[in-house]
Amino acid sequence: MNQLQYNFIRKERTCEKLGITEGQFAYVKRLGTIIRKLYENDCNGFLTTAGDWDERATKRNEAKTDQFEKRALKFAKDNKLHIYLQTDCRGATIYLDKKPIPENNYNNASCIY
Repeated sequence: MNQLQYNFIRKERTCEKLGITEGQFAYVKRLGTIIRKLYENDCNGFLTTAGDWDERATKRNEAKTDQFEKRALKFAKDNKLHIYLQTDCRGATIYLDKKPIPENNYNNASCIY
């Protein structure tokens, strides 16, 4: 089985398990990509051209992060799902499940990537 087939089967199984459509899966996947990049930006920090900390850029990034996190939380709530947002920008960001997701065991939920 090649990677494309694996991803297709994983997506189908995840959609079935969570009771969501492929379009909804794609929406959450896109949200996760955006949020992960915002987490990465926060991790790397923002500097001015003079090398000073750029407070305005940091605040803009925080506002955008809040906006997209709220969209992900709303999606989960609207679809009666539980969500865990992994803030480590080195991996997947959004995990969904029909049951509550413990912080210390979020890998049992469905990872949307």
